[in-house]
Amino acid sequence: MQQQIQTRETGAIAFRYGLIWGGIYAVLQIVALLIVDFDSVGYAASIANILNLLLSLALFFVVGMLAARQTAQVSRGSMAGYFAGIIGGVIALIVQLIVVQFAIEGLRERTQQTADMLSLGLQYNNSTVLAGLIINAVIGWFFAIGLGAGMGALGGLLGKRRAVARYTDPIQQPPRQF
Repeated sequence: MQQQIQTRETGAIAFRYGLIWGGIYAVLQIVALLIVDFDSVGYAASIANILNLLLSLALFFVVGMLAARQTAQVSRGSMAGYFAGIIGGVIALIVQLIVVQFAIEGLRERTQQTADMLSLGLQYNNSTVLAGLIINAVIGWFFAIGLGAGMGALGGLLGKRRAVARYTDPIQQPPRQF
């Protein structure tokens, strides 16, 4: 009975950390979406995407470390990263689809210019571009889930080690006499 109660409490801790840090991850994704202008090309978008990836890695690592430090379980660090990826990814996906609705015409023109420049002979319309962006957003969401679970597990390894050092009994028991 005690084991079941402890598992439920540590699961709630992982979900709570995932919920909080998932919101932070969603804000990071929204800021990155607004920084990367759909009509611009070049180094600014590349640098923003690289910084977004590095900050996402650090965020998932930290959430895993914090959850594992509190529960002393690596699996809870991984689950906290997993929940952060799911929750933050869904919020970012919804916001991305809303933003795309307002910028679809510019995206279609840019996509058509790129296809014409490469002599592909394809004709794009708004629904084709929207379908491609939806597929891209869903793949990004799955990537966030996997990245969250993986980096959460790595952070959980460090967090568990710190939890053991933090919760050790300061009073040493004398050795048993036989």
